[in-house]
Amino acid sequence: MTAVSAKALRRGHLPSGKQDEKLLTTVAMLKERGIALLSLEERIDTNSAAGELVFHVFGAIAHFERRLIAERTKDAIAAARAKGKQPGGPIHSLWLSDI
Repeated sequence: MTAVSAKALRRGHLPSGKQDEKLLTTVAMLKERGIALLSLEERIDTNSAAGELVFHVFGAIAHFERRLIAERTKDAIAAARAKGKQPGGPIHSLWLSDI
């Protein structure tokens, strides 16, 4: 049996974080039940070894991109602090007496 999806992974919008985990968990659950995922847009069929490989490579690339973004963000914050800047915007406090 095959579950057909028009778009499992939208190009340019690879799954991230919990979405990635949820998609991998869902595909694993389907596989346990003897159901393969067929994505029409990406032409991925997890019923074949090559399709399953491509699916997992996409997941690995998405994970890699998330890690790169996190590293760059940390580096940018450290560089800003080294220049004496406070990352983020100003903190505004709102008191009931101000309303």
